Amino acid sequence: MDEEFEKQGYERQRARWEEDSDDLNREAAGVQGNRIARFKSDDADSRLGTTNKKDEDAGEFAEFVMWALASSQDIARLRTKIGLLDSASLEALRETEGTLEGAREDLKHIRDNAYQLPDGRKVYRTEDGNAVYDDDGNQVSPSVIDPKNIPPEKSSWEKRQQAGERVEDLETQQQDIQGYRTRLDRTRKRLDDDNITQDELDELDKELENDMPDAVRQHRDRLAANDPDSKAEPTRTTSAAARHDAGPGFETAPEVGESFAVAVAGLPESPRPATAPSAQPRDDFTV
Repeated sequence: MDEEFEKQGYERQRARWEEDSDDLNREAAGVQGNRIARFKSDDADSRLGTTNKKDEDAGEFAEFVMWALASSQDIARLRTKIGLLDSASLEALRETEGTLEGAREDLKHIRDNAYQLPDGRKVYRTEDGNAVYDDDGNQVSPSVIDPKNIPPEKSSWEKRQQAGERVEDLETQQQDIQGYRTRLDRTRKRLDDDNITQDELDELDKELENDMPDAVRQHRDRLAANDPDSKAEPTRTTSAAARHDAGPGFETAPEVGESFAVAVAGLPESPRPATAPSAQPRDDFTV
């Protein structure tokens, strides 16, 4: 329950950041529409020398966003990792599909060699000769077919069961790899946005690692071992909260998404602050 509440709070805060950044970008571009300016100072206020709280809010917001956004270096590292995982997952998928094709062929041979009842059902006697099962795993009554009447050269139930489970396992593996590749594509597209935060980047990296199918992991490790240059450095796993707790002196990567963060008219580009700004996004922006 606490995790769900925290997630909802994060989504609300993220939505507010995006709304604020959109307003900043519109004001900086001179596209105001019907909305009241929230950040950009009025010429009249500047000429009168009036202290403009909107400029202060805009500066604080830009500083906070620059601090919270993921660095371009960390984004590039995750892109490299996704490239490696894309190659590994493609190899794993092709290998799985090849193995699955062979497993289906084995199952077909076993079914073709099954004993067939007059009603068309294929049945299989257990290796101990005491029971008979059909393709769906239902036991067939001795009144329908006596196990002794099934020739021993016919496919056994144990072989039929093993072959069927093998096909099911490979089909599940195939679906897992396909789903993982879909997630890789979705993550790659998310990295194209300018407003991804360090916390979200770390979470995306963590999910890709934890949810990686075993077949993909094996191919990833093999590719990385054969080509050391393809081994992606892990993305920085220091969250915004941890950077705040670290206090002064905590070093961060110098590059951030300035196109998103410094969208305030008249604000010069500045290095990313080493610690969290004193003000968090506030609910009292002047409208």
